[in-house]
Amino acid sequence: ASQNEIAAISEAYEGMAAANAAGGSGTEKDLAFHRGILAAAQNPLLLQMGNLIAVGLHISHRISSESYTVFLPLHKKVLDAIAKRSPEAARRAMHRLLAETLEFVSGHLHKPAEPAGQRSAKAVV
Repeated sequence: ASQNEIAAISEAYEGMAAANAAGGSGTEKDLAFHRGILAAAQNPLLLQMGNLIAVGLHISHRISSESYTVFLPLHKKVLDAIAKRSPEAARRAMHRLLAETLEFVSGHLHKPAEPAGQRSAKAVV
């Protein structure tokens, strides 16, 4: 990843953290984080996954009543590995982030639905 690509990914992460600290939704910054990584890979096929990620983020936002605060440190590990230009560490960190997110979302899909007024405005990934 170029310095500009790393800066864009870092800016998206900081936006997620700021939105979370303010009690808001960081979904758009979360999407920018993942799309930034996909763009840095310079693979057109991977870049198309950004649309799938967007759908997943919006779905998880609707079903989750918990903060994605737990996932910010995992995003940071991905960012740090990319910034250190360590592809294997970045791959492992992203795999862990995606696996834990899948487990989290799957767990919420099997819970009884909450009344609409009690849903949180925070995203999962």
